[in-house]
Amino acid sequence: MNNNKPKSSNVLVLAGCMAVLVLVAIFTFKPGGDQPAPPAQTGQAAGDTTPKPTPAADSKLAKAGEAGISWLEASRLPKIEGEVKGGRNPFVDLMLPSKPIVHQGSTPPVVPPPVTPPKPPVDTPTQLTLTKTLEWTTHEVLTKAFEKENLVVELRAGKRANQVVLSGYPPDFDRAVELIKNLDVPPPIPPFVLSGVVITPSVHLAVISLNGKQYSLVEGDTIPGLKWTVKQVDATSVTLTNGRQSKALRLSGGSPS
Repeated sequence: MNNNKPKSSNVLVLAGCMAVLVLVAIFTFKPGGDQPAPPAQTGQAAGDTTPKPTPAADSKLAKAGEAGISWLEASRLPKIEGEVKGGRNPFVDLMLPSKPIVHQGSTPPVVPPPVTPPKPPVDTPTQLTLTKTLEWTTHEVLTKAFEKENLVVELRAGKRANQVVLSGYPPDFDRAVELIKNLDVPPPIPPFVLSGVVITPSVHLAVISLNGKQYSLVEGDTIPGLKWTVKQVDATSVTLTNGRQSKALRLSGGSPS
């Protein structure tokens, strides 16, 4: 009987220790039990569960602000870094570029060159040339007349002695042609008057009046101071010549015919 008592007391001691351990475990792991709260981060309220950007995210946010993305929220940075893969800049997908983005290794778009409208054709004036045979004027007279009128034309002698070649552009060329036309005319015939005629077998004489003076001339004589010559004397008429000019005078009133 005495040998069984120590064994019973040992069992009771072991049971009491087990009960103490169970109570400690219950109070330690009880839901809602008093546990020390983790220290709150600086600048964050106790009830704010929004993740705060890391220093690296703050640097990227600053760059995003410099790039013009003022509307980017700080809370999107962790998500963006998780969504964008491949090592690219996540802000590339958020910016609104003014030019198309060409990624490395891709072919740039082909931009056609600007189309320049064709210029309207410019009408180039054609140089005009005229060969003129002079009847009454000379090359020297025309040259002086062109210089006086300031005509920009070329006037040179032709193959013949009484020919000239005119070259130039309108309107000076047209003015030069008109000037040649006005100058290449016979000189005016003086107002000769046949006052009388003397016809003998040996003499054919004509009395010609000019500007109040009378000249008695036989065939072949030239009126003094003029190039007009008595070519023929008839009973009622006289013929005068001056180069290619010719004038017939009659006794009836002395008026030119």
